[in-house]
Amino acid sequence: MTCASAFIVCASPFAVWLEGNNFGAGVYTNRCLMVYSVPMTNLNDDWAEYVPAHAPRTPEAPLAILTGHGLDIGLTPQAAAMVGTDKAVKLLFDRSGKRIGLKAADPSDRNAYPLKRYGEGQLYRINFQAFRQWAQIEVTGRQVFPVSDYGEGVIGFAIGDGEPGKFEPFEYKNVVVSQLAPNVSIPASARNMTLNRAAKALLGDPVERVTLLYRASRRMIGLRPAAPTDINAMPIRQYPSTHGWAISIEAFVKSFGIVHPEGQSYEPRKEGEILIIELDKPKAKRGKQT
Repeated sequence: MTCASAFIVCASPFAVWLEGNNFGAGVYTNRCLMVYSVPMTNLNDDWAEYVPAHAPRTPEAPLAILTGHGLDIGLTPQAAAMVGTDKAVKLLFDRSGKRIGLKAADPSDRNAYPLKRYGEGQLYRINFQAFRQWAQIEVTGRQVFPVSDYGEGVIGFAIGDGEPGKFEPFEYKNVVVSQLAPNVSIPASARNMTLNRAAKALLGDPVERVTLLYRASRRMIGLRPAAPTDINAMPIRQYPSTHGWAISIEAFVKSFGIVHPEGQSYEPRKEGEILIIELDKPKAKRGKQT
């Protein structure tokens, strides 16, 4: 690599050039141009690959693509062919194995999603916004996954690591958005705890009774599935004509001295077999921010 140098070119206009690995620039000084030649980093080193936001051409492989905005799943033609139809699919999710599954479906099925093919890349696209909320999938950017055949007519892809488990079909396409994200509500009276449909699904199905747990150091309530014969477990009761389930917690709250002065809603999370509600992390109320 050469050292920087300078020379004078009189009556010349301002100039910028690139010669080899040297960058040149000029500045006028007393009607003359003071020109500097500065060495640049070797352009052949440290290549950085450009990755476009949308692939200009469809890869010739069975791939699934989660778009950066998190609105749909894209399937290459090779992946769509594995489904066995170009009409409609049902979405499934394996929570323990963190796998998204797709299965051919009758287009008349109210929970089926149409396969739409459009765009320069000719990808098949499936709207999965509601499914993503229900499955609690975070999309942080455009991601590409290889598609596998899981048998029994199900293909799909893993979005994380985990022990493969059972696929659960998404049956809530036409359910209001508030029912898609898991929610647990506790009123100011703290007599009952109410779970919406997504929270009940997260707890497990069929689960008819739960053991109530409390971790005082972190103010967390835990719900652990229990056997129907467990005399210390509390029953889960479904409200008539609604998508809610109730668990009596009045004696439980008094026993542990849990302070809950106002009605709050919480987004539960699952750790192993326990559904956890963190009392110090309520959802922001409408019109307010925490």
